[in-house]
Amino acid sequence: MTNIKNELISHSNLYVWTQINFAYHPNKIEDSKLSKDQTIRIFETNDLTMDSDDALETQNHFRLFDYMLKTVNEPLSKEMMIQMNMILKEII
Repeated sequence: MTNIKNELISHSNLYVWTQINFAYHPNKIEDSKLSKDQTIRIFETNDLTMDSDDALETQNHFRLFDYMLKTVNEPLSKEMMIQMNMILKEII
């Protein structure tokens, strides 16, 4: 488990793969109109020029995943769960 955590924290290829797939697939289940290529573009460039709530939600997924990595060693708390929800629902 420590090796996976270290790989993710170091922003390795596993980090990139996880970010893209953990944003793309759940959004697709929720009927997102973004293609996988568009999801990759948002990840790589922070491009939100697509006029879409889906693009913003995808970017928020990326930010939430980073927050989770940053706090991975902290015990889960009510405040942390509130913060996670705020990140996911934030309108930039």
